[in-house]
Amino acid sequence: MALIGRIAGAILLRTEEKSYLIGDLKEPCSFEDRGFHPPLERDVIKHPFVEIQTNGKDVICDDDYELVVTEDSSLPSKIVDRFLIFRNGSISERLWGLVTESSEAEGKRVNAEWLMQTPDDVWEIVRDSVLRC
Repeated sequence: MALIGRIAGAILLRTEEKSYLIGDLKEPCSFEDRGFHPPLERDVIKHPFVEIQTNGKDVICDDDYELVVTEDSSLPSKIVDRFLIFRNGSISERLWGLVTESSEAEGKRVNAEWLMQTPDDVWEIVRDSVLRC
């Protein structure tokens, strides 16, 4: 099981073994206070995700929903394809809202397995429609 949450406007993907920061931050973030060592500097357009290391403290995401999906080695890239605005490297609030509102939730945990199983060409149509509004 993998958890996908938000952190300072970006996405935090946590698998059993690794954590990834996906997209660009939209606000300042103290990674140390949220349970991580600061990530390396990167060009978010060329490298939309980066692995980040925990620092031993409890991991803290923003107080919104966490998506629950099955772990897969291609998951970071798939999350990029599902949520990233490619021209600026930020995460689309509209796409995030669409997924959280369209999914079955138990408390703050949202089953988003359907999102990972949606064919890429179908999601591209949805994505274009949502981002065009």
